[in-house]
Amino acid sequence: MQRRIKVGQMLNLRDLGGYETEDGRITAWGKLFRSDLPSGLKQEDIERLLYLGITTVIDLRSDMERERQPDPLSSEGHFSYFPIPAFGNGRLPTENEDVPDTYLEIAFGKESMYQVFECILKAEQAVLFHCTAGKDRTGVTAALLLLLAGVCKEDIIADYILTGPYLQKKMKALCKQYPEIPIHYLIPKAEYMETFLEKFETRFPNICDYFVWLGFNTGEIEQLKKKIKG
Repeated sequence: MQRRIKVGQMLNLRDLGGYETEDGRITAWGKLFRSDLPSGLKQEDIERLLYLGITTVIDLRSDMERERQPDPLSSEGHFSYFPIPAFGNGRLPTENEDVPDTYLEIAFGKESMYQVFECILKAEQAVLFHCTAGKDRTGVTAALLLLLAGVCKEDIIADYILTGPYLQKKMKALCKQYPEIPIHYLIPKAEYMETFLEKFETRFPNICDYFVWLGFNTGEIEQLKKKIKG
């Protein structure tokens, strides 16, 4: 399924709508969008994002990344912009098998992830959340939202690996821009997300328990579910 939405030079902008949930429903279209760093935006691109209903932007990158390459939407008055670094303990994995553990560190960044989901919960219209490539921090956030909605693991993994074909050109550029990042870290592999989900569910077999651990009450969790499932 072609899920990408082309806006400016954003290569990995996608709607989380359309996934079947365990109760036979479908995740809501036009509510939650994941993406790589917004770039190359002209006025018509800004208008396209607004047309999609996006008024809240969550930037998951570190302070250093934002200083190096600011999010153009941060200065657009039409959007509520929230910089919330979600980078685990800040280390990059050096081996393939370390990637899922990095994802766990992102998910278990309690303060940051609470802020992310609180922004989504309080947003009056659609939300766009992104990092640099829209793969790791964005991928973990999307996976947790889809888990809460009751989407099966196979579809969560499929959503994760779509970044690969969408970002081939950008990944090459990122390798040059960030030579300190190992190349394997930039390529999404199904086993990364699969192993992350297995390890995550060892600690939180019930996804709602994770959101309780973050600090949400039962009513807030149900509201967040409704936002995802429509």
